[in-house]
Amino acid sequence: MLDLLLLLMVIIWGSNFSVIKYALREFPEITFNALRLLLSSAVFLLAIVILRYRAARGWRSADPPLTRPDWLRVVFLALVGTLLYQLFFLAGVARTSVANSALLFGCTPVAVAIMSSVAGHERLTKTRWLGAAMSLAGIYAVVGYRASVSAATLTGDALVFAGMLCWSLYSVVAQPLLTRHSPLVITGLSMIVG
Repeated sequence: MLDLLLLLMVIIWGSNFSVIKYALREFPEITFNALRLLLSSAVFLLAIVILRYRAARGWRSADPPLTRPDWLRVVFLALVGTLLYQLFFLAGVARTSVANSALLFGCTPVAVAIMSSVAGHERLTKTRWLGAAMSLAGIYAVVGYRASVSAATLTGDALVFAGMLCWSLYSVVAQPLLTRHSPLVITGLSMIVG
């Protein structure tokens, strides 16, 4: 079952660039994103309420309450991982090709690894650096031959790259919270606040 869910995630993430590119032909960026985020926030809010209800009934263990520093981190995640990421990503996808967007966003694991190393969460060994290089080569082999760098796509490429950096920062900054709190709660709250 887990393998099927992982495959579904890959399909959803892989098609995300094309779906967004197509949707942006019909909707302005801000309107499209506002609708997506309002719907997502409502779903997350409902899921959080259900989790809290189940915890109150003793059907599952409850997350500890968020402290003031936790809330400050959630607000930071909301600004970087929801607001800025979404603005950069959608504006970038609208101004560049799907191939360029996918290639740039494929660098996320490498950016997360470097940021995690800088934050002291993990150490980058030679083997991990080799893995990062192989990952980038693999990304280029899959989508890079369709990517093109031109003056027409440079702004979009830069915006997608900025979005990728925001998402990577979100992933690293969220790590300490995720050791104490449910990923659903942290993701949901950061999306609702964002």
